[in-house]
Amino acid sequence: MNIVVFASDHKSVAVLKNIAKEIKNRNHNYFFLFSDENQLQYPHMGLDKFYYDTNCKDFDTGIFSKSLNCPLPFKPDVVILQRERWQPEQSIIHEFKEVFKSKVYVVEVSSHITNNIENRLEMISRDKHPQSMVDGFFEHSEFARQRRTDCLYPEWAEKSIVVGNPRFDYLDDIDEERCIKKYSIDK
Repeated sequence: MNIVVFASDHKSVAVLKNIAKEIKNRNHNYFFLFSDENQLQYPHMGLDKFYYDTNCKDFDTGIFSKSLNCPLPFKPDVVILQRERWQPEQSIIHEFKEVFKSKVYVVEVSSHITNNIENRLEMISRDKHPQSMVDGFFEHSEFARQRRTDCLYPEWAEKSIVVGNPRFDYLDDIDEERCIKKYSIDK
Protein backbone atom coordinates (compact mmCIF):
# COMPACT_ATOMS: atom_id res chain seq x y z
CA MET A 1 0.00 0.00 0.00
CA ASN A 2 1.20 3.53 -0.84
CA ILE A 3 0.41 6.03 1.92
CA VAL A 4 0.92 9.79 2.08
CA VAL A 5 0.79 11.49 5.49
CA PHE A 6 0.56 15.28 5.68
CA ALA A 7 1.03 17.61 8.67
CA SER A 8 0.75 21.38 8.20
CA ASP A 9 2.08 22.44 11.62
CA HIS A 10 3.67 21.24 14.87
CA LYS A 11 0.34 20.18 16.36
CA SER A 12 -0.40 17.99 13.35
CA VAL A 13 3.08 16.47 13.51
CA ALA A 14 2.49 15.53 17.15
CA VAL A 15 -0.70 13.72 16.13
CA LEU A 16 0.62 12.03 12.98
CA LYS A 17 4.28 11.14 13.63
CA ASN A 18 3.48 7.89 15.45
CA ILE A 19 1.11 6.90 12.65
CA ALA A 20 3.89 7.49 10.12
CA LYS A 21 6.25 5.37 12.25
CA GLU A 22 3.71 2.55 12.40
CA ILE A 23 3.20 2.67 8.62
CA LYS A 24 6.98 2.42 8.24
CA ASN A 25 7.14 -0.49 10.72
CA ARG A 26 4.50 -2.33 8.70
CA ASN A 27 6.62 -1.93 5.55
CA HIS A 28 4.11 0.09 3.55
CA ASN A 29 5.45 2.64 1.12
CA TYR A 30 5.02 5.99 2.79
CA PHE A 31 5.75 9.64 2.21
CA PHE A 32 5.35 11.91 5.25
CA LEU A 33 5.40 15.62 4.41
CA PHE A 34 5.37 17.82 7.48
CA SER A 35 6.09 21.25 8.89
CA ASP A 36 7.24 21.55 12.47
CA GLU A 37 6.40 25.28 12.59
CA ASN A 38 3.95 26.52 15.23
CA GLN A 39 2.06 28.49 12.59
CA LEU A 40 0.10 26.66 9.91
CA GLN A 41 2.14 26.26 6.70
CA TYR A 42 0.99 25.94 3.09
CA PRO A 43 3.16 23.76 0.83
CA HIS A 44 1.83 25.34 -2.36
CA MET A 45 3.13 28.71 -1.12
CA GLY A 46 6.60 27.36 -0.46
CA LEU A 47 8.14 24.09 0.51
CA ASP A 48 11.02 25.67 2.43
CA LYS A 49 9.28 25.18 5.81
CA PHE A 50 8.53 21.51 5.17
CA TYR A 51 10.48 18.31 5.69
CA TYR A 52 9.78 14.82 4.52
CA ASP A 53 10.39 11.26 5.58
CA THR A 54 9.96 8.30 3.26
CA ASN A 55 11.11 4.74 2.74
CA CYS A 56 11.07 5.17 -1.07
CA LYS A 57 14.11 6.11 -3.07
CA ASP A 58 12.62 6.82 -6.51
CA PHE A 59 11.13 10.30 -6.93
CA ASP A 60 11.43 10.17 -10.71
CA THR A 61 7.94 8.69 -11.07
CA GLY A 62 6.43 11.60 -13.00
CA ILE A 63 3.77 11.96 -10.29
CA PHE A 64 3.47 15.51 -9.01
CA SER A 65 1.07 16.81 -6.37
CA LYS A 66 0.04 20.41 -6.97
CA SER A 67 -1.47 20.74 -3.50
CA LEU A 68 1.71 19.44 -1.84
CA ASN A 69 3.88 21.28 -4.36
CA CYS A 70 6.23 18.32 -4.75
CA PRO A 71 6.83 15.08 -6.63
CA LEU A 72 5.58 11.85 -5.07
CA PRO A 73 7.51 8.57 -5.05
CA PHE A 74 4.34 6.63 -5.94
CA LYS A 75 0.68 6.95 -6.89
CA PRO A 76 -0.97 7.25 -3.47
CA ASP A 77 -3.62 4.75 -2.38
CA VAL A 78 -4.26 6.58 0.89
CA VAL A 79 -3.68 10.03 2.34
CA ILE A 80 -3.86 10.62 6.10
CA LEU A 81 -4.44 14.10 7.56
CA GLN A 82 -5.14 15.55 10.99
CA ARG A 83 -7.80 18.08 9.96
CA GLU A 84 -10.19 18.53 7.08
CA ARG A 85 -12.08 21.80 7.41
CA TRP A 86 -9.40 24.34 6.39
CA GLN A 87 -6.71 24.94 3.82
CA PRO A 88 -4.31 23.51 2.84
CA GLU A 89 -5.93 20.20 3.77
CA GLN A 90 -9.09 20.91 1.76
CA SER A 91 -7.05 21.32 -1.43
CA ILE A 92 -5.12 18.16 -0.61
CA ILE A 93 -8.32 16.19 -0.05
CA HIS A 94 -9.76 17.46 -3.32
CA GLU A 95 -6.66 16.66 -5.35
CA PHE A 96 -6.06 13.24 -3.84
CA LYS A 97 -9.70 12.19 -4.35
CA GLU A 98 -10.13 13.67 -7.83
CA VAL A 99 -6.69 13.24 -9.40
CA PHE A 100 -5.19 10.23 -7.63
CA LYS A 101 -8.46 8.49 -6.65
CA SER A 102 -6.96 7.95 -3.19
CA LYS A 103 -8.81 7.12 -0.01
CA VAL A 104 -8.67 10.00 2.47
CA TYR A 105 -8.57 9.46 6.22
CA VAL A 106 -8.61 12.07 8.98
CA VAL A 107 -7.25 11.31 12.44
CA GLU A 108 -9.91 12.63 14.81
CA VAL A 109 -8.30 14.34 17.77
CA SER A 110 -11.31 16.11 19.21
CA SER A 111 -13.01 13.23 20.94
CA HIS A 112 -14.99 13.02 24.14
CA ILE A 113 -12.29 10.95 25.81
CA THR A 114 -9.65 13.58 25.03
CA ASN A 115 -11.93 16.38 26.18
CA ASN A 116 -12.75 14.49 29.37
CA ILE A 117 -9.07 13.97 30.13
CA GLU A 118 -8.37 17.67 29.54
CA ASN A 119 -11.34 18.64 31.70
CA ARG A 120 -10.25 16.24 34.43
CA LEU A 121 -6.74 17.74 34.47
CA GLU A 122 -8.26 21.20 34.53
CA MET A 123 -10.45 20.24 37.48
CA ILE A 124 -7.49 18.74 39.36
CA SER A 125 -5.53 21.97 38.81
CA ARG A 126 -8.38 23.90 40.45
CA ASP A 127 -7.45 22.29 43.77
CA LYS A 128 -4.04 23.97 43.62
CA HIS A 129 -3.25 27.40 44.98
CA PRO A 130 -4.15 30.08 43.80
CA GLN A 131 -6.81 28.47 41.55
CA SER A 132 -8.45 27.03 44.67
CA MET A 133 -9.31 30.59 45.71
CA VAL A 134 -11.74 31.10 42.81
CA ASP A 135 -15.33 31.54 43.99
CA GLY A 136 -17.15 30.52 40.83
CA PHE A 137 -16.97 29.73 37.15
CA PHE A 138 -19.11 31.10 34.32
CA GLU A 139 -20.05 28.35 31.89
CA HIS A 140 -21.48 28.92 28.42
CA SER A 141 -24.05 26.11 28.61
CA GLU A 142 -25.60 23.53 30.88
CA PHE A 143 -24.01 20.85 28.72
CA ALA A 144 -20.52 22.31 29.28
CA ARG A 145 -21.13 22.62 33.03
CA GLN A 146 -22.33 19.03 33.22
CA ARG A 147 -19.31 17.70 31.29
CA ARG A 148 -16.93 19.43 33.71
CA THR A 149 -18.71 18.22 36.80
CA ASP A 150 -18.91 14.68 35.37
CA CYS A 151 -15.12 14.68 35.00
CA LEU A 152 -14.21 14.90 38.64
CA TYR A 153 -16.12 16.71 41.34
CA PRO A 154 -19.92 16.97 41.43
CA GLU A 155 -19.54 19.76 44.01
CA TRP A 156 -18.04 21.97 41.28
CA ALA A 157 -21.57 22.21 39.89
CA GLU A 158 -22.35 24.51 42.81
CA LYS A 159 -19.50 26.82 41.79
CA SER A 160 -20.49 26.89 38.11
CA ILE A 161 -23.07 29.33 36.81
CA VAL A 162 -24.47 28.97 33.30
CA VAL A 163 -24.46 32.43 31.74
CA GLY A 164 -24.18 31.75 28.00
CA ASN A 165 -21.51 33.36 25.90
CA PRO A 166 -22.03 37.10 25.30
CA ARG A 167 -19.67 36.93 22.34
CA PHE A 168 -22.45 35.18 20.44
CA ASP A 169 -25.51 36.98 21.85
CA TYR A 170 -26.02 39.29 18.88
CA LEU A 171 -25.30 37.30 15.77
CA ASP A 172 -27.82 38.73 13.32
CA ASP A 173 -26.92 36.44 10.43
CA ILE A 174 -27.64 33.20 12.29
CA ASP A 175 -31.07 31.61 12.62
CA GLU A 176 -30.92 30.86 16.34
CA GLU A 177 -33.90 28.49 16.40
CA ARG A 178 -32.48 26.47 13.50
CA CYS A 179 -29.12 26.11 15.30
CA ILE A 180 -30.77 25.09 18.58
CA LYS A 181 -32.77 22.41 16.78
CA LYS A 182 -29.95 21.24 14.47
CA TYR A 183 -27.32 20.88 17.21
CA SER A 184 -29.69 19.98 20.08
CA ILE A 185 -28.27 22.72 22.30
CA ASP A 186 -29.88 24.74 25.04
CA LYS A 187 -30.72 28.37 24.42
